[in-house]
Amino acid sequence: MNPSFDKTASVKALKPGELNRLCDVRMDVGGKGVNVAVVLKRLGVPVGCVGCLGERGRESFLKMIRQ
Repeated sequence: MNPSFDKTASVKALKPGELNRLCDVRMDVGGKGVNVAVVLKRLGVPVGCVGCLGERGRESFLKMIRQ
């Protein structure tokens, strides 16, 4: 498992050559194993994840994955 944070930014329209301002920024937990576990849980399958987390961002990651 390779846990990570996925940051997604949205714009109303992408205009090449112009200043494109963000209208929304979202952060989710991610990584291949985490993504599979999230989908399985949503389908009602009991899941668990095992992996390594560093100190930086650890509490945020654990809080987000428990939601």
